[in-house]
Amino acid sequence: MYYFFEYIAALDVLGIEATAVWGKQWMKLLALVYEGITTGYEQEGENNVSGKPKLIGGDLPEAAAARTRVLVELENVVSAVQAS
Repeated sequence: MYYFFEYIAALDVLGIEATAVWGKQWMKLLALVYEGITTGYEQEGENNVSGKPKLIGGDLPEAAAARTRVLVELENVVSAVQAS
């Protein structure tokens, strides 16, 4: 779990430079974070009885704002990597 926070800190602090450090791993992690903030995870199963996908951060308005900030940063990093 602590590694996840390190990657999110890298997204916030390093951005595009994190690609030089972690390479393809970084892009795979960004894809997983993107999926977690857009479509969610645990669509169905024993842990998710409501049937609604669980989004990273939860359902509160503050979480929605945080997901939007992360989404914008993800799009900036991915577009910069694709442009280079």
